[in-house]
Amino acid sequence: MMFKKLTVLTTAVFLSTTGLISGCGNDQQESAKETAELPAEVSTLESVETMETADTATQPAEEYADTAQTAADQTVAGTIEPEVETVASEKLESAVETARTLTDTATAGIEKAVAEIKTATVEPERVVETTPEMARRIQQALADAGYNPGDIDGIVGSKTMKAVKSYQQDKGLTVGKISNKTLDSLGVSY
Repeated sequence: MMFKKLTVLTTAVFLSTTGLISGCGNDQQESAKETAELPAEVSTLESVETMETADTATQPAEEYADTAQTAADQTVAGTIEPEVETVASEKLESAVETARTLTDTATAGIEKAVAEIKTATVEPERVVETTPEMARRIQQALADAGYNPGDIDGIVGSKTMKAVKSYQQDKGLTVGKISNKTLDSLGVSY
């Protein structure tokens, strides 16, 4: 709809220019009076329609240009500016929401990266020497987690190591020896 009005307005301006180039007739004064007598409440569309039907050869060029400019100003002020403001407002709201989403995503990514860095740099993985008391706590923690370490006797034998290796593999830990990472995962202090 707005594009149609702009096309009509563009056509009116084109006709005005054509009238200027081809010259004006002898009835300039009468045509100017007719244009000046238009009521002030004539709508923008009526003004444009009047310009389309006006005899471009008899209307004074200056009056015609003023009428075209007034119609253009009213059309822009009345239809384009509010729509531009609405579109701009919607685009701004969309941009703000996108910025919030990106900020939330970036914050989550940063927090995850910080946690990974802390985990990776807090303490390197190392083998821990076990005492009989620690072996009992490891065996109990394995049993509580659903792994069979054999008797909970404080001796790290083949059944205990088989349970440790199964646990490490299931948890994505380095498999083979009892390490600080394994003990942290089991919740066993060392």
